[in-house]
Amino acid sequence: MKKLSIIIGVVAALAVPATVKAQQYVQDEVTAELYPNSPDSPEIQVPQGSTQYAVASLLRTEGTTAGADSKEMTTPAASATGASEEGFSEPTAYSEYRYAHIQDNRLIGFDGDQHNGLVGFDFESYFDTIVGFNFTYTNSNLATSFTGTNFTDSINSYFFSTYVAKNFDDWVNVGGSATYGRSDGQFLAQFPGGGAFGQDTTQDSCALSPFVGVAHTWGAFSFSSTATYLWGYDHYEFEIPSPGGGTAPPNAKTLNQTFLLLNNFQYAVTDKLSVSTQINWTRLLTIESVPTVPSTTLPPPNNMWMTFGARADYAFNKDGTVYGVFEHDAFDTHFDDWRIRAGVNYNF
Repeated sequence: MKKLSIIIGVVAALAVPATVKAQQYVQDEVTAELYPNSPDSPEIQVPQGSTQYAVASLLRTEGTTAGADSKEMTTPAASATGASEEGFSEPTAYSEYRYAHIQDNRLIGFDGDQHNGLVGFDFESYFDTIVGFNFTYTNSNLATSFTGTNFTDSINSYFFSTYVAKNFDDWVNVGGSATYGRSDGQFLAQFPGGGAFGQDTTQDSCALSPFVGVAHTWGAFSFSSTATYLWGYDHYEFEIPSPGGGTAPPNAKTLNQTFLLLNNFQYAVTDKLSVSTQINWTRLLTIESVPTVPSTTLPPPNNMWMTFGARADYAFNKDGTVYGVFEHDAFDTHFDDWRIRAGVNYNF
């Protein structure tokens, strides 16, 4: 998430004792950080979350909730007409807190804690279409050190996402989301001997994410598999705060395309308790950035990882559900991240 910020740290490092080799490693690290290839990047997590909430709402409104008979769970409007004629029905509000521990195993890898807060709601509109909105706030405080220099990066992100989705023939889900985000980062390098250098980064992010998948229920067991395409654009502006001065690097932009396969297996233990397993696969398809810092020693960024999760949902009444999730990322040679999520859903 520090993106291009270390570039200025390299320039400042020329004024203090540091080896040429160390400077080269810093530049190589910048190359990898230009791309949102972290499993906990909001540019990926927020659209992915919108897809998951859309699919969950389709399961609920189409009557395919695990442990329930689909005929009995179908909404009254849909039962009478075959398609909802109401523009607003079956509203659901949700809120979630997520804690992530980020561990970047690269030579200069930023580690630390990330906190996320999410609020949102969706409803069933005309023709049984789900329409939803959510807002996500993310705070990351990351740090690392190299050859006596301590680097810190504090980032606050604000993301708004909206989504639409529809189910066809009790099996096929189709939909998409649109996301906009703003991230403000403060980078600081503290050099041996007391010198320091800082840089502020402003990042605007946009993403479009269509998806298609299948979902169904057999008695107490339900299953969904959703393929999601994510087109993301990021624009960066840099500023060097006083004291320190100097020339900030030029504005930068990145364009990325990502494929996600989201799989969920759920079993209703009782009418109140259900457990589920998530197995997700993420693959960055294309990566473009301007400007680009050439890498000479680091391997290419790792563009694929899988996420395994276990979840438990408990219905505290007929309308409300609380849940807890543990997730861990695997098969990523750079990152070893894990997350804990807790939230509540309420159907009005």
